[in-house]
Amino acid sequence: MQRRRLLQSVPAAAAGVGLAGCLNQGDGGTETDSDPTDTAEPTTTTPDGPSGIYVQTFMDQMVMSGMGKSGDLRAMLMLSIPHNFWNINGRSVEKTETTDADSFHMMASVFDAETNQVLPSSVNTEVVRDGETVTQEVTYPMLSQRMGFHYGANFELPDFGEYVARVNFEGLGSTRGVGALAGKYGESASIEIPFEWSEAVAGEFSVRDVDAGGKAGAVKPMGSMNAPMGELPEPDALPGTVVGSKLADGANLVAAHVDGGGRFADDGDYLYVSARTRYNGFVVPMMGLEATVTRDGETVFDDRLAPVLDGEMGYHYGAAVDGVEAGDEVVVRATTPSQVARHEGYERAFRQLPARSFTV
Repeated sequence: MQRRRLLQSVPAAAAGVGLAGCLNQGDGGTETDSDPTDTAEPTTTTPDGPSGIYVQTFMDQMVMSGMGKSGDLRAMLMLSIPHNFWNINGRSVEKTETTDADSFHMMASVFDAETNQVLPSSVNTEVVRDGETVTQEVTYPMLSQRMGFHYGANFELPDFGEYVARVNFEGLGSTRGVGALAGKYGESASIEIPFEWSEAVAGEFSVRDVDAGGKAGAVKPMGSMNAPMGELPEPDALPGTVVGSKLADGANLVAAHVDGGGRFADDGDYLYVSARTRYNGFVVPMMGLEATVTRDGETVFDDRLAPVLDGEMGYHYGAAVDGVEAGDEVVVRATTPSQVARHEGYERAFRQLPARSFTV
């Protein structure tokens, strides 16, 4: 395939190309229902500004390329123009920029078919042709305003043709499954999805500017997709008693507890935090959280909130505690920012989360 030929069909990737998102949870800010128009390439640039979430400057059209399965494990494959994105390693941020050699941005939504829950973990993807691996990339866990939580990376292919994407899911690792997900996905698994890379597929890609780009808020997510995007339940639908909801650097931290532990803990009560993006309620996974519970001036709990994946409420952070009583003060603090890559609009958020205090 000639790179020149491809560029006749696909708009050039520019700084900050990203997918989009929506407003259905959280408080404050501005939802955007802009009516973007097709352009040959984005006419805006990534705006400078403070931390937090802003409306990305443009959206792009993707191509659904297929679905594969292994038991209850599902992976849906999508292609779009190459994207810039930001990787988080500890507290450092590194921008991955597109190159002229990139063919497309490949995305995979990996989820459990029984519960329709996304599965935050580690994924790498091989592209295979005629039984031979053509290329292989770490497919980063990512957040975007339109796609929510997914895995993605830019890929370079030498030619148009028929390929197979082998999505290698590494299992849940240290994340504990409860409810319908208890005991599932402790081992790695692979899913193979045939896909076509052709001039016709590339011709379906398009870019649209967003008039409200750079303002506080987020664009709406995709209207329909045969895979979950990591949207978490509204706070009033969470189990147990919700103590409160507070914003911290673009993340909405919902603190709650379950008396008697329920399905989450064998002894005592269960204290947890459901962390979601402001405006759209997408899960903010893979961060380090700690909590301190103080009662009458005495500390009764001071420990890590571990990652947990529940079949009903999704991904959250929790721990068993001896008890949670009325009047207790709960302080939640982040020890490590969310270790997920970000598309434009999220790259300045979820990085400097200050401590938040709740009163039971």
